[in-house]
Amino acid sequence: MSIQSRQATSYSSVREIDFLNFTYPAQPSTGARGAFTLRNGELTSERDAKGHVIGMWLTFSKVIYGDVTGDGIEEAIVIHNWITGGSAMPHVVYVYTLEKWQPKFLWSITTGDRADGGLKSAHAEGGYLVLETYSPDGKRGDCCPVAYIKTRYQMHGKKLSVVGKPEVFPLSSKSK
Repeated sequence: MSIQSRQATSYSSVREIDFLNFTYPAQPSTGARGAFTLRNGELTSERDAKGHVIGMWLTFSKVIYGDVTGDGIEEAIVIHNWITGGSAMPHVVYVYTLEKWQPKFLWSITTGDRADGGLKSAHAEGGYLVLETYSPDGKRGDCCPVAYIKTRYQMHGKKLSVVGKPEVFPLSSKSK
């Protein structure tokens, strides 16, 4: 069964969607690629005639389930790791729900690199999407953040928007 025909299947739960073999909409960080399809959790990298990787590619990291829209129904928070060919470690976070038994894209964001806005965690909490990203303030190099920022997003109409003021928390040596 092809990826496209799998995505045409009706689902009774967002947990049934195979996000490892799925077509995602383009993000600014994907450059001119447009929509892309993961196969077995990976976006095949583009290579030049000598086999060297051209640009970035990505891999599936994980999916977290929870109600981020406040409607009592689970959504999927899908996280991808960008592979840059260097030491940077940005992520892309996608949020999906089901509408009429089909996956529906709600929102996405590209995070920064490690101590410069890199993703610490993402989860649902009380009908909100909560993203925790590492703060660049006071960092000890790109590798070593000393704090993180907790930002809550709430569904307003057809988009997720920041709710309240983002909170900054120090990192303990155990949480780094």
